[in-house]
Amino acid sequence: MSSFDKSKYVHGVFSRISDKYDVMNDLGSLGFHRIWKAKMVKELAKAQPKRILDIACGTGDIAIALAKALPAAEVIGLDFNGAMLQVANSRAAAELGHGFIIEGSDDTLAKSTNKLHFVVGNAMELPFANESFDAACISFGLRNMPDYAQVLKEIFRVLKPKGKLYCLEASYPTHKLVRSPFKLYFKHWLPTLAKLVVNSPEEYAWLNTSTEAFLSKDELAFLMESTGFASVSYKSFLSGAAALHHGTKG
Repeated sequence: MSSFDKSKYVHGVFSRISDKYDVMNDLGSLGFHRIWKAKMVKELAKAQPKRILDIACGTGDIAIALAKALPAAEVIGLDFNGAMLQVANSRAAAELGHGFIIEGSDDTLAKSTNKLHFVVGNAMELPFANESFDAACISFGLRNMPDYAQVLKEIFRVLKPKGKLYCLEASYPTHKLVRSPFKLYFKHWLPTLAKLVVNSPEEYAWLNTSTEAFLSKDELAFLMESTGFASVSYKSFLSGAAALHHGTKG
């Protein structure tokens, strides 16, 4: 699949499941994604960044959590899918009590804040100036990108010196006793659940495909180093079912 075809296909997948995405995240990770994301937010918040970019923000759970954890910080959630951002917008309004402008979209709410807002944009061509963020994060989004290295280069570009990147991604567990049942669940049982719960088996089969095709934890760490990040490290969760990578712009 070419980069263009992958981008177009992924956009279609997430447009079709935008209103079901959060339910299926719980099913797909047995609820663990909430714990892993909370750990990422906690780690990121320790540095007290003033301006944060959440890339591939989807339905906005990370961006909203960051806005709660760091109320003085400006948080920008970016995603290429307007349907997902409409869900994010509604969640933000419900959880934080006001609406948020979705830049680049024709659909906006009248009320907004300069502390948290959402932007329609391409992670491979970030619509931001060089060295304009103190921290950036991407959660279960890099695997869906046509060019992993290009996304990391763009993140590196928009981070300030000493700026930090946090990347949370799924993978297959390394422990053989966990890997087989995990793969069986993710590859076969999850699409069945998707059909029963949200009638989207094909879309969730893609999520398994993207996970299988993604880099190993060490390969992602190497790629981050290759694109300029220093002090790269990662923490594994659930015997390697997910990992949180961290790097600093030198």
